[in-house]
Amino acid sequence: MRALVYHGPGEKAWEEVPKPQIIDDTDAVVRVRFVTHHFPLEDFIRAYEVFADAGETGALKVVLTR
Repeated sequence: MRALVYHGPGEKAWEEVPKPQIIDDTDAVVRVRFVTHHFPLEDFIRAYEVFADAGETGALKVVLTR
């Protein structure tokens, strides 16, 4: 799968990336390569802060669970 990947201000290129995997929310352990952070739903504000500051936190995908 090709995706537009940003490498910095003004630097972007079309690159091959792995296909995203479908998450089954009944699975107790989410096995997705890009998930870097997990939060319970009640911590959604902290999850948003982590994702918003991805440069510092290294967040690629943040998952909220019930």
